Amino acid sequence: MRYSKLFILLLLILACSNACYAINWEAAFNGDKEIYIDRDSVNWHNDSLYYSIKYYDKKVGKYIIAIIQNKDNKTGIVSSCTDLQYNQNFINALTPKVAASFNPLNTSSLLFNANSRAIEINRDKQLQAEKEAEYNANQNKQIWSDNNDYKNTDKPDFAPYMRKLQRDIKRNWHPIKSSNENRVVVLFKIAKDGSLLSSEIFKTSGDENIDNEALNAVKKAAPFKPLPKEYKEESIEIQFSFDYHLGQQ
Repeated sequence: MRYSKLFILLLLILACSNACYAINWEAAFNGDKEIYIDRDSVNWHNDSLYYSIKYYDKKVGKYIIAIIQNKDNKTGIVSSCTDLQYNQNFINALTPKVAASFNPLNTSSLLFNANSRAIEINRDKQLQAEKEAEYNANQNKQIWSDNNDYKNTDKPDFAPYMRKLQRDIKRNWHPIKSSNENRVVVLFKIAKDGSLLSSEIFKTSGDENIDNEALNAVKKAAPFKPLPKEYKEESIEIQFSFDYHLGQQ
């Protein structure tokens, strides 16, 4: 395997947890009121934490769902809908708007327990992402060390680069609802200056819409950071895998 043809196999498992946006409700009690939080909606965007909650409104006799924004220990409602509308339209907290108003969050607040749980879920997701990135970086280092054309003294550290690339692509991965549970692999080439030279489906999911969403996630994340200075080639090819799961409702 020649160095100029090197493939970095970054098998990123984006189980809808903060990617394709499944629905996975978890109870978060607050006194005698039962509130549910959608674990898969929890995500950090800019300087705020976003998540979806569900509660039963006795006045209308329906479950109401609201997307919550938490910023500086204050919470606000971004939007709301009925349970049925949420399932049909998949309101996406991954590309959120800003709440119109905020209220201080304290132990007497209705959302206190739900918000605390959202913070824990978000922290767990970040730790898992870091572990996956570290594992993938170690796998890549092993591939490079087996390359006879490689000069160890000039070995670039791709770990920080790949972590940043992973985060950028994840932010743009928003596949539509599908009945399939599969993996799509995108092969793309990055120039030394970080520009995207090409992208194509390396392994199809079997669903053209999901394949296109994966391609769009890569294209929207571009341009990427310039490749590490120690990397002497003019471009690099990367295989990036997306796993698509619906989760439990």
